[in-house]
Amino acid sequence: MSGILERFSEEGVREALEAQAVEGTELWTVWRGGRVYREPDMLRYVTDEPLFFANGVVRARLDPEEADRRIEETAAFFDGQDVPWGFGVSPLSRPSDLAEILVRHGFRLQEELPRMAAEIERIPMGGEAPEGLEVLRVEDDEALGEWMDALARGFGMDDPRRRAMARVASAAGSERDGPWIRFLGLLEGQPVATSGVFLAGGLAAIVNVATVLEARRRGIGTAMTVAALRCGFDLGYHIAVLGTTEMGRRIYERMGFREVSWTRLYVR
Repeated sequence: MSGILERFSEEGVREALEAQAVEGTELWTVWRGGRVYREPDMLRYVTDEPLFFANGVVRARLDPEEADRRIEETAAFFDGQDVPWGFGVSPLSRPSDLAEILVRHGFRLQEELPRMAAEIERIPMGGEAPEGLEVLRVEDDEALGEWMDALARGFGMDDPRRRAMARVASAAGSERDGPWIRFLGLLEGQPVATSGVFLAGGLAAIVNVATVLEARRRGIGTAMTVAALRCGFDLGYHIAVLGTTEMGRRIYERMGFREVSWTRLYVR
């Protein structure tokens, strides 16, 4: 695992995000019972999950003269696995026009995720939690089941995604020092929100922030994010990162996060 990133710089965070993508992919693939293929110019991962984000490529560093051949070889490899898959691209991917090359080979952009970062100690975390909200750490099967239910409702997951997430969450365990620590929000005793912190690449990644529809706009999502941030900071992490939608961007900007990178997933 990478050492903890001590100081904030956009270049340093981008490199740490790339390390986190590799470390995280390896962990998530193992938790899914899959296989990882480390190669000098890319990392490929394969599971039996029929979901495009559960199989694919990260950390592409292709020789410009070999890029076309390697992309077709990779496509043939995944065709042989008979699973949907995605090709991940970031600002550090090479060659610099990798996205355009992928499009020429029949790929299309499936999703783009802005990546934001902040120094944890500069984030205001002293506000009052919404009345009636209790934030618990997920440490047993009962709490995990409630966490999974709230997460699926908050994100509107279909059954295949819900089953895939439940499988990997169970396999990951609930160790006190990570790498994946989860929190459940109870409002008047009912599970309504989730969050998590994923520790890899020297960064504390804030993940799984979701609130069920009927409990939104009460500050619950912010409270769940703060719980994950405090946990990362208590474990010695200095830089927090997260991916966001446009809906969540304003909230995170108010907390002190700013965009430093992005990830794009191409599928064919």
